[in-house]
Parts: sequence; structure tokens; C-alpha cells
Amino acid sequence: MGSGGGGARGVQALQALKPALVHGMVCAVLGQGDAVLFGTTREGGAIMLQLFSGEESDKLYASSLEELEELVKGVEAVAVDS
Repeated sequence: MGSGGGGARGVQALQALKPALVHGMVCAVLGQGDAVLFGTTREGGAIMLQLFSGEESDKLYASSLEELEELVKGVEAVAVDS
């Protein structure tokens, strides 16, 4: 577990995110046979999404609610279009 000593902007953004957005994105990613992992940066200033597809993985970061909403919607759109 993390030390919890840093800022919490990323965690606050995740807490403020509408659950339906996360649910839709997770379902779209899993529906493609891919996976998504949620985490935070060490200092807690950003949320990290790591997407796994076959042998590849990408890490994406967001530090505000607006960035996180855009990121989640973008990931869902790409997964649905695949």
C-alpha cells in the first residue's frame, strides 16, 4: 500500500467521477478481451489507467476531474470502435 503522504488530486477526481462513466468504459474494454488497471501516481496527484491488449500496454494519466472524464470517455470510444 502507498504511504498516503502526497497530494490527493487524482483520488479526488476519481471519487467525483460518475460511476456510470467508469462502468461503461470498463465494460467496453473487457468486451474487447482487453483489461484495464486503475492506480495512482506515488504522490497521489494523478490517476493512472493502464490498458492491456494482447502483449501491449499503455499508461494514461489524469490529474483533474475534467481530464479523467475525457480520458475515460476516450478509452470507451476507442474500445467500442475496435
